[in-house]
Amino acid sequence: MFFFDTSIPDSAIEGGWEHKAIKAAMARGFCLEKDLPSYDFKFAQKANEYISVLNEIEKLVGDFKLWAKKNAILDKGLSQFRFKDLLAPLSHEARSKYVRKFLEEEVCSDQNLEYIGQLFPGLKVSDLAEILVNSLEIRDITNKMIKKSCKNRIQKQFKIHNEAVFGEKAIDKIDQILSNGDITGIGYYPYVLGEQGYGSTRSGHSSSIVARKFNDDTGVCEYLIRNSWGPDCTYYDPELKCEEGQIWVPEERLEKVIFDVTYIE
Repeated sequence: MFFFDTSIPDSAIEGGWEHKAIKAAMARGFCLEKDLPSYDFKFAQKANEYISVLNEIEKLVGDFKLWAKKNAILDKGLSQFRFKDLLAPLSHEARSKYVRKFLEEEVCSDQNLEYIGQLFPGLKVSDLAEILVNSLEIRDITNKMIKKSCKNRIQKQFKIHNEAVFGEKAIDKIDQILSNGDITGIGYYPYVLGEQGYGSTRSGHSSSIVARKFNDDTGVCEYLIRNSWGPDCTYYDPELKCEEGQIWVPEERLEKVIFDVTYIE
């Protein structure tokens, strides 16, 4: 979960509380998953890797600088400056022309935007050209990509409940919410999942619990955690059943690590 408040940009990768993330999303509007995949940018191993997106944007900007020098569009002496300073001497019309020419020659097609195209599936090279013409910084470019990808945000308001609960009381609360046909967010310590490389066992994390079942083979109740680290299951304890990044966790194991529950109505 991201965003402490609405002043934090969409491109922020800082963590935060789930109820604050919901408040920020309500203020901005919600994006559809098909327009802007929501896997946690720090940990998803496959296509939706935010750091790779930033690296690809940075490389794109760097390639443009080299291309501009090679084509004698800008003075060689300007190479010490940042992207915005390189473009500053140019009129908006000229800047647009050069950016589009660069993308046409060097990028050519939407398929060449490996990470950008996978994290922002609806973004075209023409969209990227428009963004690069008007944007100055890597983060600013990224925020505009998010805005371009999520054009039609869904405006919906919810009443948010966030409770600090532990152990059996937390499980009872989760059962109550699931029995009402709703899902719940939880704050917990993710070492319970047996994941690799997250940090110390005291690092908190947020996920959703979307289902429960009684396991006839083990004789215990299990809860389905929908995590945000992508569809890969390599992070998790092999003893836990994982399907596309969703993990069934036994009740006894889960109740030891929960410290809050969040739900909406």
